[in-house]
Amino acid sequence: MKILVLAFSVLVFASCSLTSKKADVEVDPSAVDGALGGLSLLQLHEAGLVFKVAFEKSMDSWQGPIDDAVPGCKITGVEAENGIATLKPWLDRRTKEEAEKLLSSPKGHKLPVSAETCEQDCSCGLGAQILSAANLDGERHSRVKDLKRLRTRFEAKAELLTGERAELCAEGAKWICTSDFLKSLKVTSEKKR
Repeated sequence: MKILVLAFSVLVFASCSLTSKKADVEVDPSAVDGALGGLSLLQLHEAGLVFKVAFEKSMDSWQGPIDDAVPGCKITGVEAENGIATLKPWLDRRTKEEAEKLLSSPKGHKLPVSAETCEQDCSCGLGAQILSAANLDGERHSRVKDLKRLRTRFEAKAELLTGERAELCAEGAKWICTSDFLKSLKVTSEKKR
């Protein structure tokens, strides 16, 4: 039995390595700029969640047919991996910009994420990232204590995000199926074949 488990682990690791090599597809930067440039930070985060769920489902596909991350929206593991890799710099940059806006006007700036509703749209992690990027420890504004408490609250809620909840949030992001970004990923994948 131990040998069977070890052999299965090696097989899974090998398939992960192959997927990573296939995902070295370059996505057209101009298509990405056009497709992602008009999206809000919350939409970028939601797209990242969809691709993360799609990638995890593609890794579980050895179990047989599985549901799509978004019903009716076929996203392969390679497309999901490329989507995650392409979105990451955009999310990082936009998160940093949001943190800078917050620091420039700590009392007046409204975060795009709400601590009251972040569990419903799976954005608690985004709220925590924005507040972490703001480097509140070096600030001396009167609102900093409130923002530090809010960061802790976002972090605690983000830790409670379950795989099932992430799947429900991803299923609700039907806009990604017709997005120019997904279309550009699919075109790139087709060219690679």
